[in-house]
Amino acid sequence: MSRHDPALARALAVACRQKGALTRVQARCAGLTDHRLHQLVQNEDWLNPVQGGYVVPTCDTYLGRCQAALLVLPCATLCGLTAARLHEFPTLPPCSDDEPIHLLLPPGSSRRRNKGVVLWYDAMSAEQQEQVHGLRATSAARTLVDLLASGSRDTAASLLDHAAEGGLVAPEELDELRGALDTQPEATRPDPVRPDT
Repeated sequence: MSRHDPALARALAVACRQKGALTRVQARCAGLTDHRLHQLVQNEDWLNPVQGGYVVPTCDTYLGRCQAALLVLPCATLCGLTAARLHEFPTLPPCSDDEPIHLLLPPGSSRRRNKGVVLWYDAMSAEQQEQVHGLRATSAARTLVDLLASGSRDTAASLLDHAAEGGLVAPEELDELRGALDTQPEATRPDPVRPDT
């Protein structure tokens, strides 16, 4: 198909350099019209997981969806369930094709809602983020903290056990996380970040 459509070939080349993802602006710069983009999505040739972002499904679509979200919101960091999947935490529920991508934004960021993403707002130090599969995500320890704060005590204990077995976090971080879980009753455990709902 791209052999006869130079604009599509240029857009695919951009997407291939970005884990199969590109923004609407990048697609337009490659020469695709909004009508052509709509056709590609309607024909299920491309995915449109987030407003303003596209994924070419010949690549890993989960990584492509994550990349598309980061391209659309460049100041964001993958977090929560999305970061847990990238870190390959065990015992997570199965991932669905329409599962939203969780993004952490700095406090005070103003973003309008975007289909396909859940926006969280919280401060984060440089040590709390890292590259996972070439994508900017919260560190394993920060991801655990976020999941522990928003999940049940049983889920938290299971995640901590698996983190210990798999070496996902340093032993001293694991001890701190266990201590925090043991000292905070589930009903009063604070939620460090709030989703944009």
